Amino acid sequence: MAEVYNFENARSALRIISAELIHRGKEAAPRGIETLEFMNVITTIQNPKDCLSLGINRKFNRKLAVAEALQLIGGFTDPAELMRIAPNTAQFRTGGVFPGAYGPRIRPQIQRAVDRLRKDSNTRQAVVTVWDPLHDQQDEIKDVPCTISMNWHIRDDKLHMTTHMRSNDIWWGWTYDVVQFTQLQCTVANALGCDVGQYVHVVDSMHMYTRDIAAIAAMTGDTVRPTLLGGIMGNTNDFDWPAVRKTAEAIFYDNLDSHVAYTDTELWMHEALHG
Repeated sequence: MAEVYNFENARSALRIISAELIHRGKEAAPRGIETLEFMNVITTIQNPKDCLSLGINRKFNRKLAVAEALQLIGGFTDPAELMRIAPNTAQFRTGGVFPGAYGPRIRPQIQRAVDRLRKDSNTRQAVVTVWDPLHDQQDEIKDVPCTISMNWHIRDDKLHMTTHMRSNDIWWGWTYDVVQFTQLQCTVANALGCDVGQYVHVVDSMHMYTRDIAAIAAMTGDTVRPTLLGGIMGNTNDFDWPAVRKTAEAIFYDNLDSHVAYTDTELWMHEALHG
């Protein structure tokens, strides 16, 4: 039976689903590591711009959240910079790189998805696939993608997004995943010139590691005014995805153009990463 949730923002989702897992999660130990797990979790976030898990007594690495979002939107990966920001990611390298990095996998697909939505606002074919069965079933790969696919629909003049994941750790994974995916959603909406709708996060195995229960249980209620992030604009009158990638890379590599009027979200991302 599926676990179905509906929240206004990511903070509420993190707190409440975590509490539910602590009280009702079933024990499972993949690779011998103890977890509490729900199978088939569907979570809807009504306001995807309210995606940051701040103000709830949870240590939140803004640099990591922004770095992952920019690499996904920009379609690139920078292992050295990611390991500098979050050293624990080094354990997932294979041959010095992250073969499961999402950005390069969706880069050749995202423009086609946007074009399909432009051509037919009722399309059901705006899909990008992350999982690659030719590579991701190999035993020697450490960086196996947790995400299977992402898709978008325009309904009632709003862009809705659904992400399907085979596995998601709510404490270390979900907290940052929801930032990068909602910011991709907002960026696609910007490209299409439409409002942002719901974000839906579908997970086959939602879990927490038992070693993290004490930290998770210490989370508190919402105590801050939310910071709303609206994705990348691309800084061009003729919105295309190469312009989006250029802006994402300029923010990531601290190379802003003084002659460009960046959005509040773009400036916030730059400050969070380099300030």
